[in-house]
Amino acid sequence: MFKIVKNPTFTHAVPVMVPVDGGHVEQSLKVKFRVVPQDELAHHDLRSPEGTESYCRAIVAEFGDLVDEGNFPVAPSEEVNDTLFRTPFVQIALIRAYTLAMAKARAGN
Repeated sequence: MFKIVKNPTFTHAVPVMVPVDGGHVEQSLKVKFRVVPQDELAHHDLRSPEGTESYCRAIVAEFGDLVDEGNFPVAPSEEVNDTLFRTPFVQIALIRAYTLAMAKARAGN
């Protein structure tokens, strides 16, 4: 039996490869994603910075488990969201995680 959910969401720990001197460090970003119909995502041009940012804003409902450089908790806010949505390596991680989640969902149906 398949359950129809009006506004489906799911939460994943998203691996983010953060550039550091001499390489990368993998960090985990807790993300609650929205399931967005393909036709609503089609107008986002992932070849442009604006389109990539708008795509990420469309698929992400909220971020969680954020800390600052001193490992102190950071409360979610529009300023924090803006920073994350505009960071290229975060964008790449979000798009990849969402795409993989949707591909796996399609493969199982």
